[in-house]
Amino acid sequence: MSPKIEQRTLFGASTPSKAVTPPLKTTAYKNPVNTTLLGGLDDASLKADSVYMLRVLSNQYTRAFPAKEAKKKFIAAVRAEMKLKQGRAEPTLLLRDCLLQRNVTLTSP
Repeated sequence: MSPKIEQRTLFGASTPSKAVTPPLKTTAYKNPVNTTLLGGLDDASLKADSVYMLRVLSNQYTRAFPAKEAKKKFIAAVRAEMKLKQGRAEPTLLLRDCLLQRNVTLTSP
């Protein structure tokens, strides 16, 4: 009879352990913001998500055409964010102005 050979892992366990996969984490994403003119009527969301909305608008401008108008609107959105962070203007007025600029020009011929 041949001797029984037992395989051991590096850390001394006699049987290899089963691979345990961690449970998948679900991330809670925010709903997309409403960048239409009707979205500018909700004062609570404008005050709460003002910087987020300005960043969404500036991101939309970086992907918009024609490029010349998109650059102007992007600079306007960045200036509005700067005014907001410096406390020189009210968030509802800044966002309504940016939303008006975005929606009027994109829908006109």
